[in-house]
Amino acid sequence: MRNVAVVLTLLLSSSIAAFAGAATPAPPPAVAAAAPSIPFTKYRLDNGLEVILAPDKRLPVVAVNLWYHVGAANETPDRTGFAHLFEHMMFTGTKHVARGEAERLLEAAGGADSNATTGFDSTKYYDTVPANQLALALWTHADRMGYLLDALDQKALANQQDVVRNERRETTENRPYGIVDEAVFRNLFPVGHPYRPYIMGSHADIQAARLADVRDFFKRYYRPNNATLTIVGDFDAATQTLCGFVGIPWSAEVRRFDKTAQARGVSTASAGQVRKGLYDGSGQWRPYARQLEPVLPILAPWIERFGYA
Repeated sequence: MRNVAVVLTLLLSSSIAAFAGAATPAPPPAVAAAAPSIPFTKYRLDNGLEVILAPDKRLPVVAVNLWYHVGAANETPDRTGFAHLFEHMMFTGTKHVARGEAERLLEAAGGADSNATTGFDSTKYYDTVPANQLALALWTHADRMGYLLDALDQKALANQQDVVRNERRETTENRPYGIVDEAVFRNLFPVGHPYRPYIMGSHADIQAARLADVRDFFKRYYRPNNATLTIVGDFDAATQTLCGFVGIPWSAEVRRFDKTAQARGVSTASAGQVRKGLYDGSGQWRPYARQLEPVLPILAPWIERFGYA
């Protein structure tokens, strides 16, 4: 009798579950999420600095990003890696603060995520700070833009050359498959194309950089009329002042880099040309190059379309 009760209980449970499943309506079709709306204000100072303000009061923090419109594509052929080297030079001290002092001030004030990065077309310097420390973050960026050359010397350059070369060893040469990125750009873009040299540069070119090169690069590209300052977070756009940047003079030497003009007349690589470049003289694959073979047919049309030829 006990077994019969167990069986009946199981059958009743199964029936209830089946009925509940049948009665449950199908979920509504997924609706595509609307694109987020980020209100912002955009204007220029008299010295040409582009400013983008996007207040967001949800958290008591502010992110500052100073974007210089210069990168590895602006380098001369005998100075590969120079844009990245210069990124490091911006942290070597100024007329008003010694090397490392600005970073210590920001850290003591609760700042985080203070760093920089170099690309082909831009170099970005950024910080995230408590809302009440926005003035400090803006001052450090303005101080570098206006007064870096006052403290620049050969000792600082030599130190950063060692740092950057060691970074190349760690992130490229001593990392598994680390040289693949360098091989990709060398085989995708022909000689003379601004995207062919690797952003990290070569040891020889990094070591060959002179103090005069650093000063010229700063005067030519690190000017307010070649930069964009973006502030996002808990601040009042209506009362925000940028007095630290206002007095920095603009430069007539600044010109937005024309990659199309530089690469004009340089033929882009087809999949066949790229594939040929991945083999050595004996017809064998170059180290790590076999990994690129499957993507060549996909990359080739885009190279030909956007290769700036």
